[in-house]
Amino acid sequence: MQMADKIVLRSVESLIPYARNARTHSDAQVAQIGGSIREFGFTNPVLVDGENDIVAGHGRVLAARKLGLTEVPCIEVAYLTDAQQRRAYIIADNKLALNAGWDEAMLKVELGELKLGGFDLSLTGFGELELDALLAEKTEGRADPDDVPETPARPVSEPGDLWLLGRHRLLCGDCTIATAYNLGNFMRTLAMPKTAQSWSLTSQRERLIKIGAKVVSHRRYVTFQMAEVAVQRQMFADILSLIARLRAPPSPA
Repeated sequence: MQMADKIVLRSVESLIPYARNARTHSDAQVAQIGGSIREFGFTNPVLVDGENDIVAGHGRVLAARKLGLTEVPCIEVAYLTDAQQRRAYIIADNKLALNAGWDEAMLKVELGELKLGGFDLSLTGFGELELDALLAEKTEGRADPDDVPETPARPVSEPGDLWLLGRHRLLCGDCTIATAYNLGNFMRTLAMPKTAQSWSLTSQRERLIKIGAKVVSHRRYVTFQMAEVAVQRQMFADILSLIARLRAPPSPA
């Protein structure tokens, strides 16, 4: 078994990246590596062959350049003389590390104690959302997850209501009824005014639903397809005029 027996310093400028390296390094990840080097030092030498071609450590070299380092520690693996073997190792060095797992219970303990000690957890490589998920206290809900809440006496949305959510539309209806499905598609084709951020069809607005329903329900889907191109311009104008006067939906309590 071959084994390198020393670490040498090499000029950053002399190191040659592998042109076909399949491992990618985003700017954010390079910044993370740089932060790790600043905090912990250059603990993981770059692997190079006998001609200063990088075998492993491309991200560390990129980070060293960002940090303005002129030299980095290297281990020469000149004994990897077979080109196929060297290319395979470049892949294996990255993939084998990805195959490891985490003992999440132990990880939570370690991160929790580091946090209590005031250590910057971003230096561990975990993102903010990952840390929040790992360190969050697990709690039981106050109700049975299978419990269904009672229907309110006056629901916020009723069948026939159409909501505009930015550039999306949400129709309250029954998808098993062709009219509701076709009406949803019909309304999706309307060019909504930019000023209408969100709205609901209720009371007098139900007239708009009825107008659309007459267009799409006469002969179900086939008629609807024809109606998309056959609706008169004035009808579209009337619809858009009504939409422009609709109120925003009530804010959640």
